[in-house]
Order: sequence, then structure tokens, then C-alpha cells
Amino acid sequence: MRRWRSVLGVCALSWVASPLVGQSPSQEVLQLLDYSEAKVRLEAAMDLAQRGNLMDAWLFKNMKKGTPERQRALLLAASLRDTPEFWKVLSQAAGRRTRSDSKKPFALLLYGMLHPEAGKEIREDLERASNSYERLCLLQGLLCQAQQVPSDALLHSLKKEKSPEVLATAQLILALQETSGLNFDLASAAGLSSAAFASLLPNSAPVPAEAWNQEGLRIPQAWEFAARRSPARAAKEWKRLPLAGEGVARVFALRELTAPEQAKAFLWFESHLRDADGLAWLWGLLPELGLTWPLPKLAVFSRAEASAILLYAVKDFEAAQTIAILRLPAARAHVLKFAESPLDSWPAAAVLALAGQREDLTFLQGVLGKASPAERQRFHPLWLLASRKLPPGIPREDYLFGLARELKSGVSGFLDQQCWLFAGFFLLKGTEVAEFTPALQLPSFPLHPPLAHPLSDALFEDILALLQAPIYRWNLPTPR
Repeated sequence: MRRWRSVLGVCALSWVASPLVGQSPSQEVLQLLDYSEAKVRLEAAMDLAQRGNLMDAWLFKNMKKGTPERQRALLLAASLRDTPEFWKVLSQAAGRRTRSDSKKPFALLLYGMLHPEAGKEIREDLERASNSYERLCLLQGLLCQAQQVPSDALLHSLKKEKSPEVLATAQLILALQETSGLNFDLASAAGLSSAAFASLLPNSAPVPAEAWNQEGLRIPQAWEFAARRSPARAAKEWKRLPLAGEGVARVFALRELTAPEQAKAFLWFESHLRDADGLAWLWGLLPELGLTWPLPKLAVFSRAEASAILLYAVKDFEAAQTIAILRLPAARAHVLKFAESPLDSWPAAAVLALAGQREDLTFLQGVLGKASPAERQRFHPLWLLASRKLPPGIPREDYLFGLARELKSGVSGFLDQQCWLFAGFFLLKGTEVAEFTPALQLPSFPLHPPLAHPLSDALFEDILALLQAPIYRWNLPTPR
């Protein structure tokens, strides 16, 4: 989430330099804030936030005006401004004494996702909610800031909770903190879903084999394909696995095999996969499982392989640098191919930066010399990495992990792709918007949270749009 705050901060600084002292949104923006499609309203709110402090006075004045849809959009814009004044606004909207209107669940979700103090006093934060559904909104938001939730206080605060969805979400927050000895209710779809996602995290235990065969209990196939790894399957079984649609998640079968079998399976999957996401997940398993790196294909640059090299650099920078150096010919050819549009080749440029060779540093300096604002935002950190001026340790590790996630590498790439769907089943199942969202149409998924609002309320459209936006992203543990 801090990445989005820094981007908005850069935009805000550019507006501060303007001689103007304040503005109102154009009529076009105002119309978009009331548009019938939730995604359009969300994009208008994000655009409003990026206009910097020139809009702050107008935002303060109009936060509680207009339709509920507009008010939720303006609350999002205010939350993305990242200022103490607007954090106070968000905290009040998600406050304990705020009546349970159609803005409260949205405010609690935003609060959990974005507020810098969210979750630190989890007992008090849970008391903001008026019912289990609102607690669920808060906790699903806190998945984006899981590391700052005190685990003991979370469990103590929920000792009287009855909702399986709330309890399953709390367990997943603990899993993101790499807490051991978790207690998932595997007899519920909510618990099994959380357990499946938790089992993908490093050093986690697999879901017991018997949990997958319960009558009438189904979760999305991709989650089961990714998580099921006990008992281990033989080569003749995983070679028959379909590699299309949800079946692409079967690349995570590597996690159930012995080391010699893993190497063979990797090469087989790599030669048969045609799905870009699946390739990124597969390559990311190399550093995650500690497998031997295959020899480079000198004439071919692989975006998926680049993502895995960046992920490897989080754990072992020197070893990843050696691998990057071996991939330099293909990476250099790729950046030259897109010399007129550097943003199209940044993964290859990242390999150059990781390799850290003098001639490649000159190339990156040349890009910066004539860079657009978007190109500078992308390539300046790469130049710092190439020149070894990016601070080592946590700052560099977090930056490299962010790049690997952006390229959908390994388990983190899979979780980033699926997290909106997970939250959607928990927060939207049974609502009208879910009936028109194919991915949420799993009839046997028995999640029906207590809703204090009509199932046709536009609130749920706004929640779906927020979950599908890039700002909803879980706080995954950095692989160190």
C-alpha cells in the first residue's frame, strides 16, 4: 500500500508547485463520480486524489454531499490523499458511533486497507463494527496490512465470534504473519479457502488430504489445484494434468515432489505451458523451492524468468546477480528492440540493473536523460539498483519483491491475482452484483454473511470495484 501512497505523493508535489491555490473538479469529473458503473466512479476518485492538495478544500466541503455512490467515491479519494486530516476523516467514517448506513462497510474496508494506524489497536478497531459483516469488511481490509495486527489481541478479541467467515479471515491474517499452529475450520468453505491460501506461504503445512473430499464442500478449482499437495502424485499423474483455465494453477504440483522430480517436472511444465501467468508462477517456484537454475536460452528473453531472478535477488543478491549476468545478451537485445518505448522493456532493464555492468548503467542513464515522468518513475530506481546506490537490506529487498510481484512471480503472483476473488466470496456472495460476476458464481460456496443492506445496494458494486483495483493487495511476507 505504501507504493500507492508514494505515487500519489509525487503527484501531489507537482501540484503544490502550481501558482493556483484551489480548484473544483470539472463538470466531467463530477459526472463520473455519479456514473452508473462502479469502476468508473472508482477511477474518477483515484484521479481526483492524484490532483494533489488543490482539491483538498473542495473534498472537505463535499465529503457528505450527493448520492451514497458519490460519497463513497469521495471517501476513497480522501483516503488516497495520505494526509493526517484525511486520515481523521476516514477514521470518523469508520467510527464506532457511526450509524450503519451504506457507507460504513465501505469505510471499514478502506480503513483496514489504508489507514496507517489500522489494526494496531485491534480490539478498539473491531468495536467500530456494528455486526459480523462490518467486522468482516474491516478484517478483509486488514489483510493488506496484516503485519501490524497484534496476533494475541486479535485472537482474544474474537473469542466470542460465531461467524466462520470472520474467524477464517482472522486466521489468514495470522498466516500472513507466518504464525504457526493455526486452527482453520476445514469443515466450512471459508475455513478451507483460508487454509488453502495459507498453505501456499513459505514453510507452511499442507491442507490434510481428507479435507479435499468432503461431500458438498467446494472452493474454486484453482485454489485446490494450487494447494493440494498431499499425498504426492507420481509423474504419470501430473503429466496428465490439464494446463488451461483454472488448471494452470497445477504448476504448484512442484511443491509436493522430491527434489529430483521437481527438476524434471519444471522442465516439462515450462515446455508445455502457454499461459503467461502460469509461466510466471512456475519460474517463481525456482527460488521459492531452492531448485537449480536451468541454462539460459541465449537468444530468448523470458519475462517469467526475469520475474524469478528478481524474486531470487530478494534472498540471495549475489547469486541472482550471477544468473542475471548470464542472461545479459537476451536482455540487452530486448531493451534495444524497444528503445523507443522503454516502458515496454522494463523487465529486461531490471535484469540489466541487477547484473550491474558499467555499459548497462550507461544505457539506463541515457533513458533517464530523455525520460517522461512515467519513465523516470520506473527507471530511476533501476538506475539506483544498477549503480548499487539503492540501500541494501530491507529497502532493496522490498523493492525487488515489489518488482517480482508486479511480474506475477511464484506464489505471490498467484495470491495477488486471486485475492480479490477470495475477498469477493467472503463479502459479496449472495448479493446481486455477485450474480452478474461469473467468477463469483460458485453455487455450492455456502458463504452468506449477515447483510444489513438490500442485496441490490450499489454498495456491493463499489466493494467489488475496490477489490478488483490494484490498491487491494495483501501484505505478503517478504521471502528473506
